[in-house]
Amino acid sequence: MTKQEVYADKIAKLLRKAESTTPAEAEALTAKAQQLMTKYAIQEAMLEAHRDVVTDEIVQETVSLVGGTRQGQMNIIYSICNRNNVKGVYNEMPQVVDGKTYRQAIRFTMTGFKSDIERVKLLNASLQLQASSAIQAYAKSNFESWWTNSEKHRAKRDFLDGFASELGRRLSAANEAAKAEAVKEKAEAENTTEAAASDSVALVVRSRKDQVNDWFDKKYGNSLRSARSSYRRTNYGAHGAGARAGATANIGNPSVGGGHRGLNR
Repeated sequence: MTKQEVYADKIAKLLRKAESTTPAEAEALTAKAQQLMTKYAIQEAMLEAHRDVVTDEIVQETVSLVGGTRQGQMNIIYSICNRNNVKGVYNEMPQVVDGKTYRQAIRFTMTGFKSDIERVKLLNASLQLQASSAIQAYAKSNFESWWTNSEKHRAKRDFLDGFASELGRRLSAANEAAKAEAVKEKAEAENTTEAAASDSVALVVRSRKDQVNDWFDKKYGNSLRSARSSYRRTNYGAHGAGARAGATANIGNPSVGGGHRGLNR
């Protein structure tokens, strides 16, 4: 088993366990998975910088998001992409998914190093499943019988917005923990100071992100308009519940997963 396969297996096991355990344990497992993703990406980037032949290429992959919660689903995958050096852009257009035509759908395209995109897909599959389970549990306990379909839709949307918002905060924290660990290990391995090791790690991480942005800009120029994730809050109870669910989501093993608009670099 290669080093990459070992890491992938560890991340997958963490996420699978996260999908079937308590919220508190799921939170710890998900965070651990994100830390492993970041740490491995840093190690790979450092090795790549010293190779004569590039082994990890920049690619694009697209996923289709449909249904009434598609915006919330996109906010979740965007949060993951944004913390893993993957650029996301989307456009809204009719799409055919599993033989069914959806007049309103989101086509979300990821641009990044192939290894990073694979890890994003893995984590996204798990978190979308966790979000779906959490929102069903919330609806069962909190939706009123007299609510209209529109009110239920808004509550689900706000729940997912809260989930994605809190998820992004936790992924960032996991990233920082992984970088600190990588710095410490590099300092020990090279018998240097952590300050020197920190500069080296920061440089390679920034270089990886810049390479993705340069590739994207050369292909599309200024034809795509940047935009951030959108959070429209009307049901504060649902938004808060979603944030609490996002805070306990396991970011440490997943099951699966018009003009263009770019989601922040």
